[in-house]
Amino acid sequence: MPKPSLFALRRFIRRAEKIIKNQAETQSLLDEAQEKVKQNKTKLNKMIDELKAMIRMIQAWRRGEYREIPIRTVVILVAAILYFVTPLDFIPDFIPLTGFLDDATIIALVFSSLRDQIQAFIKWESSGRIFEHEPLETEEELEEKIQS
Repeated sequence: MPKPSLFALRRFIRRAEKIIKNQAETQSLLDEAQEKVKQNKTKLNKMIDELKAMIRMIQAWRRGEYREIPIRTVVILVAAILYFVTPLDFIPDFIPLTGFLDDATIIALVFSSLRDQIQAFIKWESSGRIFEHEPLETEEELEEKIQS
């Protein structure tokens, strides 16, 4: 059976670009991901910390608290979370023993490829600092950043 890769995220990228423009949709996706983590702790054992860090990073970005992150990184993180919450992905989540294998692989690949940025966020987060920030971008401003 072929292994999923970052290539598997391609179909989720466009949806992620739309989701990040809408605060309610972004929050709904993150809430769904957090609920899925809670319900599947034993199955997700090894990727829980990575997933939680990714969710917190998106939340901090969305609230305008953390802006040291390129928009493409946000899109990739949201696409990975979207992949995670989608039950019918590369390996459907309802398949016993292997249903979360592809999700774990995608999360690990994204975490690995964005490790420096995620670690910088975790360091910022643990410092307890909240930077003065600009207000959240409008949908048009986000669209412009995504297109550039």
